Amino acid sequence: MVAPALTAAGQAFTHTPSYWKTLDPKAAALLVEFGAGDTRALEVLQNKVIEIDRHSQSDQSSRVHERAEAVELAWHVREGLLGLVGKLRPKGSTLITEDVCFPPERLAQGAGRPGNCSAARLHPRNRRPRSPWKSHFTLVADFGDPEGHKRYAAFMEELVDLVVRKHDGSLKAEHGTRLNMGAFPRVGMGREGHRHDVAAQRLADPKGILGPNVILTRNAKLHLENLKSVPQIENVTDSSQCNRVRILRTGLSQAVR
Repeated sequence: MVAPALTAAGQAFTHTPSYWKTLDPKAAALLVEFGAGDTRALEVLQNKVIEIDRHSQSDQSSRVHERAEAVELAWHVREGLLGLVGKLRPKGSTLITEDVCFPPERLAQGAGRPGNCSAARLHPRNRRPRSPWKSHFTLVADFGDPEGHKRYAAFMEELVDLVVRKHDGSLKAEHGTRLNMGAFPRVGMGREGHRHDVAAQRLADPKGILGPNVILTRNAKLHLENLKSVPQIENVTDSSQCNRVRILRTGLSQAVR
């Protein structure tokens, strides 16, 4: 969980730690939940985490919470991060979220490398052991700006190279391929696998009318075409104005009654 989102969460949610509001913008945090069959086993897990953290270079030491309210608050913040990032994005920009997948032994290298990509960083969010581990990331793009369009195109090329070619990962972890990743099927499936899929599609759908360009496409620039515009509107839509409108409507409704 990246610091700007946590800082926004500190302002949006009550009972969050006060130091969130003064975090270094380059910092990030991990939310880890442990479960065990008994208290002793749970203590062993917690002690392992504390020991690992003792040798890390983090600015804040790990904090273990066992109270149900504290755990619930942590996950409430985690679930609200996407909305908070969306709220912080510049006007006219688009919020994009994707999920990629790495082999477990390459997750650290894969999740750390995209900081060098052209447009954004990737941040690990959810992980599952004994299977390929997934990493969700969110980026903000301004498709109304030609330079923003170029940066996004460069980022996607570097992302595909990083995930598939360098770390033997997958371009999708749990969600559908959709149009954004549909432009890279040969990379994700391999040339031979892609050839067989195309042949099967031609047999089942010779006219190409079922979900055109979804999963299988010949358009290498598909992810850069027909992008949705984000027209700007008045500031009445920001949170403070919305609260005033809500209060005004409440007052009017009470007056009518």
